[in-house]
Amino acid sequence: MRPRSHTGAEDGVALPTALLGMLVLLMLSALFVAYATPQQRATTTTVNAESALLVAESAAELAVAALADPEQPQQPFTAPTSAPDDAAQARQWAIDQALTRVTPGCASFQRSAGGDGIAIVDDTSATIYGVGFLPDCESRTTTRVMRVNYDSRPLVPLPATVSILTGGDLYFDHANTRIGDGGVHANGDIVGSPGRVDGPYSAAGTCSDSDCTAGAAPKPIPNFTARRFWEQRLDGQVNPNNDPWYELCPDGTVQRSPGDADEPCDGTQIIDKPSPNWVFTDTGGRRTWTWTANAGPPDGQYYAYRSNIVNEMNNGNGNSSRMSLFAEATTDDLLSSPGAGSTAGSITFTKNPKFFPSWPGVGVVADVDVMVEQNLRADGQMTLVFAREQFRIDFNGSYDRLFFMSCDASLLATNFDPDDSECSPDTAQRSSGGSPIDTNRFTRNATVDSPPEGEAIVPNLGITGVGDWEAL
Repeated sequence: MRPRSHTGAEDGVALPTALLGMLVLLMLSALFVAYATPQQRATTTTVNAESALLVAESAAELAVAALADPEQPQQPFTAPTSAPDDAAQARQWAIDQALTRVTPGCASFQRSAGGDGIAIVDDTSATIYGVGFLPDCESRTTTRVMRVNYDSRPLVPLPATVSILTGGDLYFDHANTRIGDGGVHANGDIVGSPGRVDGPYSAAGTCSDSDCTAGAAPKPIPNFTARRFWEQRLDGQVNPNNDPWYELCPDGTVQRSPGDADEPCDGTQIIDKPSPNWVFTDTGGRRTWTWTANAGPPDGQYYAYRSNIVNEMNNGNGNSSRMSLFAEATTDDLLSSPGAGSTAGSITFTKNPKFFPSWPGVGVVADVDVMVEQNLRADGQMTLVFAREQFRIDFNGSYDRLFFMSCDASLLATNFDPDDSECSPDTAQRSSGGSPIDTNRFTRNATVDSPPEGEAIVPNLGITGVGDWEAL
């Protein structure tokens, strides 16, 4: 059979069909292109957001490492205000704080190939914010914020190394002063002779006594302030006996503040005085809380905020109280100090007190000076007596189990960072204006007898851990 021949009609149908197919393909291609463009933009946005988050996280991680090591010179930026609780508001707060640090060339930021990051610390809530900017801190096309809470500074044991440890010079004005097995060390000079030292006997500087080892290696002294103890007052390790924490306030009231208080004496939970024997006076701006009874005050931890403490307790042959005394001073207090003595921050014992420490191993912490005008007994327990500036012993008593330690650095020091973990008296101003005393000194034939064997539980000056990380 002959093959069937094509007709002209069939040829006319094929061309429109081909053109229609091509049109469909063009339309589909246009749809694919239109769909791919926003997808590509979304992918780029996602990549940038993740990259900025990594930059923010890196900045926060470096801040954690720096806070855990107070010797690290590159400490993170601490904000002057606290962050809001709301996540969205906290994010904007962190960004605003970061923007205040933007300088030409982004010098305050950690620069990387991924972008610029900076860490901001809200120390009120123990929170670190990492902020990441892409492509850099000046352009800021993409911004991410990472938030992490860090652990409060933990409490650590401080073993007694000697009975007397000073950051600066130490003076012995009477040759019959006796230092027992605990020994003595000064990071400055020892001037005069105690007459007898049974334990270690050294000075980083010079010695008047040939039995003293001069030029010895300096011993580290923690850079404590009363406020560091207040910040951890409610920690379970501090209150094994459930002793109350009393705040002796500069307006003459006694308060108990909650754990989330930003400042001592913030006006919440005002209570009556623990005893009428705590008497407040304000003479010419010199604010002082005085214990006026022979018997000891109720067991507890007593914190004189922007005030001094004078303890007239005369119970040396009677029962002991369980107490720890803290006196905080601010730079404003010290700058306005009258000539008669510091406006705040000093602790004086005027009679014959005997006590157990309420804060384990810590009996006295003064931001300025400690003065002992009568015998002072720790009732057989190792007890730290810490003066940020200096201490002075003016009585022939026996000071058993006491660990006298001075930082020899004023809060007003021009070259001294109060956040350092150790005292640095070589660069510090050693006494504030109006300070009652300006040297560590034994003025009488005191006997520092039994060594202060044991440990004091004191605040660490770094952090050891963090909580959950949260992207804002």
